Amino acid sequence: MNSSTSSHFSDNVSDNVNEDEAHALLLKHFTPIYKDRVNGYIEGVLAIEPYRGRFDYLRVIIGTEHFHQETQVLISGYGAGSEMIVARQAGLGNIFGVEVEQIWMEVTQKRLAFFPKMYPTHYDGTILPYTDSQFDILMSGHVIEHSRNPQLYLHECMRVLTIGGYLSLEFPHRYHHTELHTQLPSLEWLPHKMRNSALNALSGRFSPLSSGVKARYASIVSTHLQQISMGSVRDWLKSSGYSHTILDTTKAAPGIIRCAIRKDACVS
Repeated sequence: MNSSTSSHFSDNVSDNVNEDEAHALLLKHFTPIYKDRVNGYIEGVLAIEPYRGRFDYLRVIIGTEHFHQETQVLISGYGAGSEMIVARQAGLGNIFGVEVEQIWMEVTQKRLAFFPKMYPTHYDGTILPYTDSQFDILMSGHVIEHSRNPQLYLHECMRVLTIGGYLSLEFPHRYHHTELHTQLPSLEWLPHKMRNSALNALSGRFSPLSSGVKARYASIVSTHLQQISMGSVRDWLKSSGYSHTILDTTKAAPGIIRCAIRKDACVS
């Protein structure tokens, strides 16, 4: 699907972004991991443009009438806050976000200090700290594969959506050749136990790899990367107890699945 509609975005909100303090926090935290690659990594996580396609896609699927200042939006896995900024540029008003790592909350709070109605928070990655049927739109890009329990994660996404609310879900399937956060060769195509053994060996003390590469493989292990497929997503949705409709499924990029899901009713 071609959803190139960048004219929907306003760049005016970019003036509010507090980048210097956010960059300093990122540099201190990630230099031991990424070493001489750290500046490129930080540039990537602070970039805004990569997130615009997700909102363009959802706008095409559900219509422009859902993009307004009263819409309640949840960004699951807001990282450095770029997706929250793009949500505001897309015309959305009340923007909440959750992250499991403290560093991202600290960076995002610094970065978005001058934005009204932006609510980034930290949680434990299990039960979302929100009431049932609170959000009209939930954006989840490359988060479900890092959750400890993907089935519970998807159930929680559906729980906090309003009836008629929309979930935008994006993830790499298991045959994607690259682990997206580290840019290392992916081992997701292997059987689960074999894949975990290989990751532990590559990041272990006897690995012949450089310390920087070993640290990046260790970060894959620590983020609990899961093997996700569209088939498993369909099964988890069916078992969630929430009536739903998968409105569209597409390839956002080679190896990347993007889909739009509507919540039709509460638990039966």
